[in-house]
Amino acid sequence: MAPRDRRGCDVCGAESTADLYDQRFVRFDDASGLDGYTVVACERCGFMYADGLPGQDVFDRYYRDLSKYESHDTEGDIVPWKAVIHHAIVADIAERLPDRKIRILDVGSSSGHLISLFRNAGYRDAIGFDPSPRCRELARELYGVEVINTSISQMAFGGERFDLILMASVLEHLRDLERTLGELRGLLREGGALWVEVPDAARFADFASSPFQQFSLEHINFFTTGTLERLMQRAGLRTSSTWTTIRQVGSMDDPGLDGLFVRDVPAVLATHDTAGVAAVRSYVALSEQLERALCERLEGLAASGEPVAVWGTGSLMLHLMNHPVFRRLNITAFVDSNANYQGKTIGGVPVIGPAALAGHDEPILIVTHAAQEEILAAIRDRYGLSNRVFSFLGDAADWPGSASTVGA
Repeated sequence: MAPRDRRGCDVCGAESTADLYDQRFVRFDDASGLDGYTVVACERCGFMYADGLPGQDVFDRYYRDLSKYESHDTEGDIVPWKAVIHHAIVADIAERLPDRKIRILDVGSSSGHLISLFRNAGYRDAIGFDPSPRCRELARELYGVEVINTSISQMAFGGERFDLILMASVLEHLRDLERTLGELRGLLREGGALWVEVPDAARFADFASSPFQQFSLEHINFFTTGTLERLMQRAGLRTSSTWTTIRQVGSMDDPGLDGLFVRDVPAVLATHDTAGVAAVRSYVALSEQLERALCERLEGLAASGEPVAVWGTGSLMLHLMNHPVFRRLNITAFVDSNANYQGKTIGGVPVIGPAALAGHDEPILIVTHAAQEEILAAIRDRYGLSNRVFSFLGDAADWPGSASTVGA
């Protein structure tokens, strides 16, 4: 287990916390990574975050070696549901900041699709930033846009300045919020704006479709409107506006929280958010209920000893691997389309690509929610597999005794 340390609250600086949930993951056998954390709430301001984390070097290796943001569909383009989200972001920004001459930096830009949409919308001075070298290559190959691989601090030191910095689904991933936001503020021109989009912790329970989906391998900060505004205030950024959204992430709805923050003298805000903590406690209780129901479906399959291939090696599967019934499954292979995972092992069982399932006749158990419809379509249409398929999050009447055959 990697050494752990206490973070302290990035929003108010306090160190006194209340525990909300202890999250644990099984790790890939031959790769370092996150094996768990404790979700806590700051007792002074109510900010919720993952505590007891390993050092930043563990996260750096994860995003370098196990990035899932380099994957595209077979056409070499971004998956459709992500494209819908990106189009909505451009439309939203265009309404609020119509001046096409502004200079834009997209932080965590992955393969550059969002930047390409901004450029197509007339924002010609737009570039991206991402730590993955492969993402930089994909941005050039797919969209002809520039993605920078240097550090944010080096960019600021070099005198770079922007009118607008975008952070779409980034802030919830960062271990050192105070330092990063200070560097980003230094990249903004006076009066420039930082736009962020994060999951809305106050509504986790309203959109819970699989257990603990919000407490993932990568999400380590859990924001409400109040704690997001207070964090920005501490970073020297005034709240221009905040609003809530519902994002379609694969086959599930996900609650989003957006905000526009200006490099200016920030207003004074209230210091404590109690509503968010109560909402996340409700989310934990609901997730525990969902997990019990899901694992009950596995009992028959585990008792039968029938071989099964598990499709999906994300946060949900790595979390459920700690459950006794999941450990009793006769798993022959894990399946994942991410080439960064293929060739590795989990508990001594190999991770293979979807094409390698040809010749396997055991059932396929899908352990994901957001991508389950895409996986079913791939099994049926792309790979022509006739294996029985257990849709782990599908209709209980079809699982497992009457699981359908998916194929030609």
